[in-house]
Amino acid sequence: MSGAIREDDTVPLPFPCLIKADNPQDDPYGNNVTRVFNHFYDPVNNRELTVVNSLGETAVNWALGSNDAFATPPPDNSGRRNHFTVRDAREAMFRALTGQRLTDPKENIGPGNTGSAPNNAAEAEAFRKAYWATTFRALGDVMHLIEDMAQPQHTRNDQHSGACFEFIEAAVTGRESVYEFRVNDRLLGSSLQDSATSSGTQLDGLVYNGYPIPSFNRYPDFFSTQPGGDVTAGRGLADYSNRGFFTVRSLPRSFSNTLNNYQNPPNDPNNSFYAESLEKPNPNDFAESRYLEGDVDDTLTNTATRIPLVVEGLLRAELVNEDVPAAETHGYLLDSRIYDAIADLLVPRGVAYSAGFLNYFFRGRLEVRPSPAGIYALLDHAATNQANDGFSTVKLQLRNATADINDGTGVYPQEMTNGTLFAVAKFRRNPCYQPDLSGEVDTSGSTINGCSTTPNPAAVEEIVVSEPLGNQSLSRTQRVDFVFDFSKNPIPLQATDLFLQVVYRGKLGTEDDAVVVETVDLFEPTYISIVNSSDFKIENSVITPVDDVAVDSFTVGGLQVGFSETSNETLSGLSALPVGNFIRLAILTDTSPFILTIRGEMTSGLVVNRVKSWLARTAQRATDGSFNPSPLNALGQPYRGTNWHNLYAFYTISADTTQSTDFSPMAGAPFAVNPLPLDMDIFNPAAP
Repeated sequence: MSGAIREDDTVPLPFPCLIKADNPQDDPYGNNVTRVFNHFYDPVNNRELTVVNSLGETAVNWALGSNDAFATPPPDNSGRRNHFTVRDAREAMFRALTGQRLTDPKENIGPGNTGSAPNNAAEAEAFRKAYWATTFRALGDVMHLIEDMAQPQHTRNDQHSGACFEFIEAAVTGRESVYEFRVNDRLLGSSLQDSATSSGTQLDGLVYNGYPIPSFNRYPDFFSTQPGGDVTAGRGLADYSNRGFFTVRSLPRSFSNTLNNYQNPPNDPNNSFYAESLEKPNPNDFAESRYLEGDVDDTLTNTATRIPLVVEGLLRAELVNEDVPAAETHGYLLDSRIYDAIADLLVPRGVAYSAGFLNYFFRGRLEVRPSPAGIYALLDHAATNQANDGFSTVKLQLRNATADINDGTGVYPQEMTNGTLFAVAKFRRNPCYQPDLSGEVDTSGSTINGCSTTPNPAAVEEIVVSEPLGNQSLSRTQRVDFVFDFSKNPIPLQATDLFLQVVYRGKLGTEDDAVVVETVDLFEPTYISIVNSSDFKIENSVITPVDDVAVDSFTVGGLQVGFSETSNETLSGLSALPVGNFIRLAILTDTSPFILTIRGEMTSGLVVNRVKSWLARTAQRATDGSFNPSPLNALGQPYRGTNWHNLYAFYTISADTTQSTDFSPMAGAPFAVNPLPLDMDIFNPAAP
């Protein structure tokens, strides 16, 4: 495969190999390790690359960061030399999402073994981005190891470094892989030159697709489902490549096959498994030669593909002396046609198994919904309105929406049990925010106070994280209410480009330490103003002052506000809203338009019930230079001295207060009176 993943880093090897270090050698724990020695896995013997002695770890242990990847659960290798494993990808992903470690000191997410806390928001963002880079670097390394299982030399204990003098290569390190050269030439679209005619033949490109993406219930199953067992029944990629193909050091009748107990393809070329191909190979050193074909069985798809597996030839007379037994006058080799047939089967499988691994890593799903009350968060903007003030409580519903895994042999539910939940708000800051909303854009496209709305593409993305909720198990069949505490780090009112993420860390199916995240794109804090303008009346669509009734008689009592037509839960209320005064709420929602329910009782005894449908506020500062805010003051100016996005006003239909009712603001509404905001009670915003 082509790419920039540096899983092939090596250390210098002295004479007689004279290998220089392969840079960048970027392991933060030191570079005194030859990573390529850990890219082999022999499923027949369940072992690593072995040349007299073991030269490393199995690729599956190396990928999972475990001493025994096939154990349930696989134990952590705390002294591992590979720090780009599945385990490291999980930890890096968690730190990238939350900006903290799972254990104290939680804030020390900086580089190094002991870590350090970020000094400011910009450095914290840089740390999180670095952890995202580490996450995908680790996943890339694991994919590299899975794709190595699509190279039979990596599954049949066939070293192929080509890194030393010839006599060392023949005995120890192995010659360079002709198969890998052939695959690379096809990848690059190379041409083969004919020395006799000086003409070139374009090689066929590689085929990457066409194989179904496999699903497994454990990480090691992508390598082998029969470690040390009957690989003919195995469904992992190493099982398939080990049993299906020969390599240059494990050809028919080779000592390597006997030593390693490789029984497939059959070691005896006279086995009835083989058939002679009608196509003839180039003679090479053979007086006569033929292709031996055989079926390569795929137990995952229950299919078989017949391809040429080996060239068998009768050695030329000058290569045979009188002492050579008749059975040994035949030689065996692999040629370009065989290599192409192997690549056509294995490259699509390498891609598909890598995709299956990524699907498994990211398989976790959460369903996130607002509370039954209809919104995620609420605050009284009259009492809490400074730039750094914000929402201290988020209320929502969660469900484990992870699909079952069907690997073809069974169905495995992916339960979430005994995990820890975090809520994360991700945002940039709106520098124009003001408590009176004068920093908002109006219908002219400018802010009232003249603050520049030009987006800053370099604006720091910040996060605030709730207190953790431990020992949580999520239902797969019904949504459950959760309340997240942001009191130590509120979601600021000046937030823009706002996203809410719910992070679960804990057991998922057979995986003990999974990380699952779901993201909700929230509208920016949306403001709702409710004004008592019943000192004005509407007659024939004309608004005029009410002169003949005492102002006190127009007080709105028992004011209650909700955000759902189906829920009876009232989220806020006020015992009395005098004439000429207003309340302002700020909410977080992911729905636009959203529902607002208002209930109030006029002094006259008339009970008012209204259901409104309003648009949520947008104030996105995109990095492409666009800015699409919801305009302030739809009437073109403040209403009675207050700026507003969504406004509801109580009027009097006529001078007869017994006919009091309510209307939304109209053109020509009064602007002379400056109302005073009133603190209001927020009813149980954190109650489940």
